[in-house]
Amino acid sequence: MKKIVVPQDYLDYLNLNMDRAFFEELKTTFLQFGKDIKSINDTTMIMRKSTDKDLNESVYKLLDKVDENKKCFIYDLLILSNFPKKRIAERLIEDIYSTYENQDVVSFSENSVWFFCDNLRELKQKLFFDEYVKILNIDQLGTCRQPIVELISYCKKHEASDILLDHIDDEQINGHILDALIKCNYKNIKEVASNFLNDERDWVKSLAKKVINQ
Repeated sequence: MKKIVVPQDYLDYLNLNMDRAFFEELKTTFLQFGKDIKSINDTTMIMRKSTDKDLNESVYKLLDKVDENKKCFIYDLLILSNFPKKRIAERLIEDIYSTYENQDVVSFSENSVWFFCDNLRELKQKLFFDEYVKILNIDQLGTCRQPIVELISYCKKHEASDILLDHIDDEQINGHILDALIKCNYKNIKEVASNFLNDERDWVKSLAKKVINQ
């Protein structure tokens, strides 16, 4: 079943070895803690094993110094480490909110916003449920909200189904909403699924038929 589609050029941010200034910034940061990196990949290996709170905090502070593509990489490093997931989630939410000033001025690319939302999904911090709902309500975020739909379902709040149903006509996310409602054990799921039996998206149509035939 097709669920969340990552744009192909989303992965461009990984090609950071070419940016010498950023690499030197990373090298200096890690060297302060006795870690001599030779490539970007070295940072991933170090952070995966890192229990050094001071190193992790220094990497977190790099979020204030870098552009959006490099932010994506820094978030990856933090999630690999033992850095508090709550703080990472708080910062991701802040960056998502900053994407649109007055709901119409873009400050980050769509790919970066999708990345931020998917990282939130990966962190699974239930305490930010109300913030996830606010993000879902920002229509301008389009398909970037797909991971947020799944996250709202994951939180298992009693009001989650009604919140998701408010967006069931939004074609950018309604396939994911159908899937999320199934996971929420929504009592009228067959009625909802019947509206997708002729959907142009094969994976959505297949999901709807599976529900109806249960």
